[in-house]
Parts: sequence; structure tokens; C-alpha cells
Amino acid sequence: MRSVFSRRIFSQAQRLSDLYENLILIVEGNIYDALGKIFFSEFWGALASLSFDYGLNVFFTSNDEQTAMLIYTLSKRKLTEYKTPLIRAKPKAIMWKT
Repeated sequence: MRSVFSRRIFSQAQRLSDLYENLILIVEGNIYDALGKIFFSEFWGALASLSFDYGLNVFFTSNDEQTAMLIYTLSKRKLTEYKTPLIRAKPKAIMWKT
């Protein structure tokens, strides 16, 4: 969180985007506890900038177990080069009016 408010994360994102094609930022833990109520607009603005300006894909996890599962899922998707979503939604039934 400190790198967001010190703006250091933007120079880090720039360097990463110069070197890599797919950028991922994982925010682990409860951001509400870390930020309090004061800095939410700045935090969300920084994440929007990182996403739109630098192409960072942002994920949120609650703990290290979820982070590990996310990294595993992302690596599995990259290795198999899925062209469809990993989770498929059940098609909705079409209701016809007569």
C-alpha cells in the first residue's frame, strides 16, 4: 500500500510494462483495514490508472491460500493457452411469449 501512496508503484509499473506483456498485481488482505475510510478514492484512482495506463490486471485475495490458488490458476491458464473462460456460465433459458 505504501508504494501506491508514495507513487513508487507507477515507476515500477512502467518498468514492468516495458519488459513484460501480461502484468498482474495481486492485492492480498483486507484493504478496508489497511486504508481506513480516508484514502479510498485515491486508492481506487491509482488502481484505475495502473489498469488503464499500464495494462496491469488487478486481483484481490483475502489471504496467502487464496493468493496461491490464484497464481496456480493463472499459471494453468497460461500453460494451456485457454481460448475460453475457465468458468463457464450455464446458459439462461429463453422464454417465448405466445
